[in-house]
Amino acid sequence: MKYDHIAAPDTFIGAYMALMNEQETATDYDFWAALWLLSCALGRNVTVDRPRAPVYMNLYTILVANSGITRKSAEIGMARSIASALYADDPMIELVEGKTVPESLEKLLHERSNITGSACVSFAVSELATVLGTERYNAAMPVLLTDLYDCPKERRAGGTISRGAITQTNVWVNFISASTPAWLFRAVNPDVIEGGFTSRCIFVTAEQPKRRIAWSSSSSVCDTKPIIDRLRIIRAQGCNYRTITINETALKEFRRWYDKRRPSLDSFRSSFESREDAHVLRLAAFLCVNDGTWIIQLKHLKAAIKLIETVKLNAASLFQDSDSNTKYVIAIERIKATLIKAGLEPVTRSVLYLKVRGKLDTHEFTALLDVMRELQIVQRVETQTLGAGRPAELIRGTKLLTSKSMISDVINAVGP
Repeated sequence: MKYDHIAAPDTFIGAYMALMNEQETATDYDFWAALWLLSCALGRNVTVDRPRAPVYMNLYTILVANSGITRKSAEIGMARSIASALYADDPMIELVEGKTVPESLEKLLHERSNITGSACVSFAVSELATVLGTERYNAAMPVLLTDLYDCPKERRAGGTISRGAITQTNVWVNFISASTPAWLFRAVNPDVIEGGFTSRCIFVTAEQPKRRIAWSSSSSVCDTKPIIDRLRIIRAQGCNYRTITINETALKEFRRWYDKRRPSLDSFRSSFESREDAHVLRLAAFLCVNDGTWIIQLKHLKAAIKLIETVKLNAASLFQDSDSNTKYVIAIERIKATLIKAGLEPVTRSVLYLKVRGKLDTHEFTALLDVMRELQIVQRVETQTLGAGRPAELIRGTKLLTSKSMISDVINAVGP
């Protein structure tokens, strides 16, 4: 993608990408990190003025590559430092830089509502695993982030007798993080996809940095002040504009594109396409804010359609095997829960199979148990005859059942 055709050098995006020129980050990362920073500046103040379904300017951005190749952490570190400086004089938005759990996030949004009248939070976390937690495939955080994405005006999240109800007003959550393809493959199962979390995310993939820099030149001073000043100007403009409109030519093209689309059959693309129109409008809005027009024009819309299509195709390749492979993750978790509940008492093979038969057939279940035995995660107790009938095979879990790497070890052994 030739981003200089989309964002001129004298714009904010152009200036940020120039700032990152002396970093071994991927060009795609630079562009989307710049958009995330624009989102930080606009906050909840600005929306795309679509009737009955306004589009808020928050982004869930996830940078994806194998470790140590495209400098994902460096990109997020730079974006985080700029956002931190921007928020230093803006008490309306809280920057979250480390691990949190759903209960803590709910409480933080409640507190922000009471203090500022708006539950506005930006995440800038280097590792997605830090946010979603170690129990990745069964985490509550994707469900919560999915619920928060559409920026509800008022939200109630239960509460306790001692602390009272948790209420959140004018919710707005922005997000940037990073992951490896392997982690995503194991963490994002069909339930997460069908639940809508991935359809709200922009997965930015890259295989190589834009350049190799063994030793940066001494003249390449990383001065972020001009970038921060630009963001402050954009933030002030956003408070004045409030809404972004679309001209007639662009609207005609948007309707043509929307009506021409054909639904995909795989679960990831099908889910993503349910949100694709909002992604296109949001990206087109960022581009018109970037060049100072504040009205979506045909050039903004065409560039946004092309960019979102690229994101969709690249992300689909990450999850193309998720339907068939992550069923093992769900099955392993169910076996684990059943054996832990049983404690020292063995469980019959047939009982275990009943727990997973919706995910695995008998051959897959047998192969999975064989792998877990070989890894000494479960033990086969001597076959016993329980009353009248055929002998029953008894299975008992070992201490390795609760190992943090247990599921990854089994998935690696099972193979794709």
